[in-house]
Amino acid sequence: MDEKLTDEAVRLAYKFFLGRAAENDEMLRFALAYGTVGKLRDAFLNSREFEHILNLKPRLVPAGARPMPVESQTDDAGVRAMLAELRATWDRVPPPGWDGARQAADVMACLDRNGLARPREAFELGCGAGRVTRHLAALAPLLTACDASPVQLTAAQNIPGITLRVADDATFGMSEPFDLFYSYHALHYGPPPLAARALARAFAMLRPGGAAVFQLVTYGMGYSYAAAEAHRPRHPDPYEERQVLPQPVVFGLARDAGCDVVEAFDDASVAPSALWRSSIFVLRKPAT
Repeated sequence: MDEKLTDEAVRLAYKFFLGRAAENDEMLRFALAYGTVGKLRDAFLNSREFEHILNLKPRLVPAGARPMPVESQTDDAGVRAMLAELRATWDRVPPPGWDGARQAADVMACLDRNGLARPREAFELGCGAGRVTRHLAALAPLLTACDASPVQLTAAQNIPGITLRVADDATFGMSEPFDLFYSYHALHYGPPPLAARALARAFAMLRPGGAAVFQLVTYGMGYSYAAAEAHRPRHPDPYEERQVLPQPVVFGLARDAGCDVVEAFDDASVAPSALWRSSIFVLRKPAT
């Protein structure tokens, strides 16, 4: 691995790691400056472009992975404390810049694929700056978007035709029934008991005939959570925080609320795939 780099080795590295040629001769010279094969290999393996390629691959969590000890219950006081912690964290984080058009389109595709009705009234939990919200608003006549951070919500205030709410208690802003519940990259930022209570509330407020489409992290290699750890140190970058709510807990919550699980499939948006499993759920509450 300490072999000296050559021009040919650099060109091959681009093809093998990134599946493409170098952008130009300047980038080739930059790569050559790493000096050895080992150093260039490390640079490619740790690049954002290579991480994106890995994210497109199927989940690699093995079928024989061990069960996780995860406590998923808390009371109303616990909910308020956890939401306050989330608010303090996300009030100081700049809103993300990516666009949520694809996520909104995926929601409607999930509904259409499973023969579920398009919503009249929808609720989005963890909307943040409204990156998906602005596209959902064009698909649901009535949309309520909620987040624990008032600062994040300020970036969504210019979206016409929606209602914004702050999640600060055990209702999570869900005060009226709705036809669609949606959440993406929000539930895994809070502790498992918080996610469980949020889902229980959402399933209870879902109208008969309505649907829920949401994402959360459902497995983490070596992950565990106990109530005593509620205030353990969080990841310095909130966007990299990954808490887990196991699939059996989600299925149990759905069963208790009288909801059917229509689909549950892996989502490639949380890396590295060998350590974490992110899942998309599609639920339906049968019409009475």
